[in-house]
Amino acid sequence: MENLSKSYFHHQRRFDLAPQVGVIGYVGNKKDVVSRSFESYNYSFIMNGTGTYRYKGVDYPVESPCVITQWPGDLMHYGSDTSWDEIYFIYPGECGDKLKASGLFVEDRFMWWIHEPFEITKMLDELKELCQMPVEAGTVDRIDILCSKIIIDTLSVKKHDSTNSQERLIHNVAEKFRKNPEKLFDFEDVARENDISLSTFRRLWLKYQKVPPARFLADLKVDAACHLLNGTALSINEIADKLNFSDPLYFSRFFRHKTGFSATEYRNLNNPR
Repeated sequence: MENLSKSYFHHQRRFDLAPQVGVIGYVGNKKDVVSRSFESYNYSFIMNGTGTYRYKGVDYPVESPCVITQWPGDLMHYGSDTSWDEIYFIYPGECGDKLKASGLFVEDRFMWWIHEPFEITKMLDELKELCQMPVEAGTVDRIDILCSKIIIDTLSVKKHDSTNSQERLIHNVAEKFRKNPEKLFDFEDVARENDISLSTFRRLWLKYQKVPPARFLADLKVDAACHLLNGTALSINEIADKLNFSDPLYFSRFFRHKTGFSATEYRNLNNPR
């Protein structure tokens, strides 16, 4: 996905159902360290990478996927360790009262974890499609509503109950998968490591993750492949090897099946010369 920035400040809305977003943007491999105050209310979705957010003199680790926010009146200092992928919503300062009244903005709530990144990614992809459409009556209203829904969904997913050992187990396994998309996991080994049977692992996984574990891992590999195709100069053979595919041809078939594009088409589409 190439960098983009779309402004909606001056577009008329037909309805008044949600706070009116001013700018939507995407920055891949962002390396900047930001140290400034803002006149707007901003939501930054960090979908890949790590960094630091300094708030009231304390440095907090930023670990994707998460949301960090900025608002008027305070000096904000944050940035990646090396680089990160960021999607951002900017709301003009006059939206502050509506953001607060709706519960979308709470002062001092400057960062939170995205518990269901695949669902959020789907909505962000839908938002990208809307942003690429001609601006017609009702389109910007749909964008405003979808932005609010994305923020709400990152905030309203049930936190993992520390008393629910089964849910916590699946959550921890999912985090292990997310941090190692290149690894080849054997589900029997995973079940054995957690002192449960394979059938129990599959049952609990479906209960808490909603998709089969093999599909979950396949989606992780697609995300990792897309990132490597967009953000590195590695050859397709090297990417296939890095992600532990048995051979480049299998990787190519897998990637086309999941995305509808060949790896070369995807790279050229997102990195036009």
